[in-house]
Amino acid sequence: MSKDKSRSLGKKKVIYLLLLIMLGGFIGSVFGEIMGFYTREGGILHNFFTKGLYVGLMEPLELDLRVLKFTFGFSMKLNFLSIFGFLFGIFLYKVTL
Repeated sequence: MSKDKSRSLGKKKVIYLLLLIMLGGFIGSVFGEIMGFYTREGGILHNFFTKGLYVGLMEPLELDLRVLKFTFGFSMKLNFLSIFGFLFGIFLYKVTL
């Protein structure tokens, strides 16, 4: 196999891994919110499923070049099931390759 083909295959594997991790985290987060909806508000299970850690830029970063203005921002809420989804995405990656 040539170097170009192996590099292309390596890039596809990385993209596939990132896609599975993001998809797993998203599904886990949605499932956590649904579980929080069906549990008693203020209870231990409700807090377990809905409370999370916010990671990222809380205030958007702005770059003003007078002609163009760019705004950068990123934030993510991590809860137990979203982290479980990340790990499940990595597991699926290992199993499928």
